[in-house]
Amino acid sequence: MSQSHPEAVTNQTPHQIAVDWYKKGEQAVCDQKTQRAVTCYRKATQLNPKFSWAYHKLGDSLSGLRRWKAAVTAYRQAIELKPDFFWSYHNLGNALSQMGRWNQAINAYVEAIQIQPDFCWSYYNLGDALAQKQRWGDAVEAYIQAEKLQQNLPGLSQRLGQVLNQQAQLGLKSVIQQYCQRVKTSELQSESIVKYQFSAEDFEVYLRLAQALEQEQYLLGAIIFYQMALTVQPRNQLIIKQFQQVLLKQSELEKTVKTARQAVVNYPNSYQAHYELGAVLSQQQQWDAAISAYFEAIKLQPEQPSWLYQGLWEILIQQGRLEEAIQLYREAIASYPHSVWCYVNLGEMLTRQGKIEEAIQCYQAAAYHKVQQFYPDWMNHLDQLIPVKKPNFLVIGTQKGGTTSLYYYLAQHPQIVPSLIKEIDYWSHKYERGLEWYLAHFLPQFKGQNFLTGEATPSYLDSQGVAERLYKVFPNIKLIILLRNPIDRAISHYYQWVSLKWESRSLQEAIQLEMNQSQNSFWNQPNRYLARGVYLEFIKEWMAVFPREQILILKSEDFYENPAQVLTQIFQFLGLPDYSLPEYKPYNARSYPEVDDNIQNTLRDYFKPYNQALEDLLGIKFNWNGG
Repeated sequence: MSQSHPEAVTNQTPHQIAVDWYKKGEQAVCDQKTQRAVTCYRKATQLNPKFSWAYHKLGDSLSGLRRWKAAVTAYRQAIELKPDFFWSYHNLGNALSQMGRWNQAINAYVEAIQIQPDFCWSYYNLGDALAQKQRWGDAVEAYIQAEKLQQNLPGLSQRLGQVLNQQAQLGLKSVIQQYCQRVKTSELQSESIVKYQFSAEDFEVYLRLAQALEQEQYLLGAIIFYQMALTVQPRNQLIIKQFQQVLLKQSELEKTVKTARQAVVNYPNSYQAHYELGAVLSQQQQWDAAISAYFEAIKLQPEQPSWLYQGLWEILIQQGRLEEAIQLYREAIASYPHSVWCYVNLGEMLTRQGKIEEAIQCYQAAAYHKVQQFYPDWMNHLDQLIPVKKPNFLVIGTQKGGTTSLYYYLAQHPQIVPSLIKEIDYWSHKYERGLEWYLAHFLPQFKGQNFLTGEATPSYLDSQGVAERLYKVFPNIKLIILLRNPIDRAISHYYQWVSLKWESRSLQEAIQLEMNQSQNSFWNQPNRYLARGVYLEFIKEWMAVFPREQILILKSEDFYENPAQVLTQIFQFLGLPDYSLPEYKPYNARSYPEVDDNIQNTLRDYFKPYNQALEDLLGIKFNWNGG
């Protein structure tokens, strides 16, 4: 007779049955059936209330389901039964952090460190929790100790840079003096929670962090750590040179801020002046001042696309000021009730608050107003419009390859209804928001009529996993890819970032730093000028998932030279009749200075093997290598 439950075996003790349930939980974890794992581990703890490891694994599974409060309870029960197991303290700290209970999280990480002082992630996460409580000095110590235990932890230099910038706002000279004095004397501050002792022996750590902070453009932090390194080796000429370069960069950035502030004084009603001030203050990580400048820009021109405020929404969340921005857009909608972008931007912020249903209502309102603006005849037949169930095509790349112009050209075809906004980023960066959220970004259509719809998001091409994710939901979708000479693409990318005040390095410096950085993969590198031009890796993954006949690959250069001819190819690919536009106005195009031949040659050598391999794969001659 088969047994479906462990307790059905009458000759087993409760402890043995509990172990059987525990094993079932382990199998459920292997099968990625997290809810099943929770049920099994919970049963094990009910049968054996002293089963500490089952409580710990229950906490892990509950964390996987984001049930943080229940996870905290499970971890605390595990700790009560086995108080010397550091993993339970560490994971308890993680769950408490997710709940925003920072003081309790700090205590949990400290307990974990006392039991296991060599685990870098406890220090790393402790640094995050301390930063949330604005305990800047302790956070710095925690991050340094994490770096000392393991180099190149992801995101550490950014976190450290942000914390050091906050300290520097209180007085850069005093911060430098404090840290350098501790290096000289190997002093341990008595009130330090981390108990990290600054020492001349950690010279390599200080230098490594200084260089990492400089690369990430956290110049104030780089200045502090170069000074610490020079405290140990004051005559090191290489460090002196690097330090002077950082000082020069910081001086130039301060001049830029001063100029931007003066522009606001001279032109107080200029959207551009306030926006640029916000951008340069963001480069300095002067968040409060940057937010204030951005808010003034939004008040002056609220009908602006959200991508212009790259990173602003995250900063608002970090600084606890997202609700202010939401109120700003609610007021803007009251003043501009037919706005499209005000509703879209409000929807984005509500989404970040987890208010998906309210956000969807915003997108639906934006879609209504877009129909009102672009398809006024439809307003007499609103009862015949139905929601879109799927897009028919996607323009998936490449960035700076002409996708904006292509999107607006396609939108003019009488049988194509464009998406609410050009770039939705759902399949790459926003997948957790759900399919209903995504489909709310498409305008409704007339039932039974042959309209097509789609969007254009360049991040899809080089975001790993998107192809498989998309195929599982829409296996028959058609894909359009514009590929531009990666040299021109990289240069255009750089100068766009410069124009938006998101880039302060020289082109040569930015290119050289990217070449120097170890790069195991070119995927998911949205801010890298070179990585996004290595098309070979990306195309291979897309072709491994989608049938070749569903992918149309075109040269951007052909599109720029003869857009009408390329559009004819695309309309044929989509199964639509040809259509000629009245004009082919280029969108999002800009001029930039002539690039030095040495940089051009460096880029040509870098991309040459990838370009050749791409031609061999596709059987298409791009002729990007010259000659």
